[in-house]
Amino acid sequence: MNKELIVEGMSCAACSSAVERILNKQASVVSASVNLTTKKLNVEYDEKNFGIQEIKDLISKAGFEAKEMTKHVVIPVDGMT
Repeated sequence: MNKELIVEGMSCAACSSAVERILNKQASVVSASVNLTTKKLNVEYDEKNFGIQEIKDLISKAGFEAKEMTKHVVIPVDGMT
């Protein structure tokens, strides 16, 4: 499964590298990459053996906070006065 998360609390390249390193050490993680500028983590993992909560817990233990991205939908409404 592929998942995109927001990681809060990163301030430098060492921070984003730490998150990547922690996740990439896990046997059930296929790949993990962090974009420091956007705070986005893209992680591919085996969802049968590993879950999103485990990912969040590992990031939390490293001193950061991971949040699932939410999508906002804007629906324009015409004809209102």
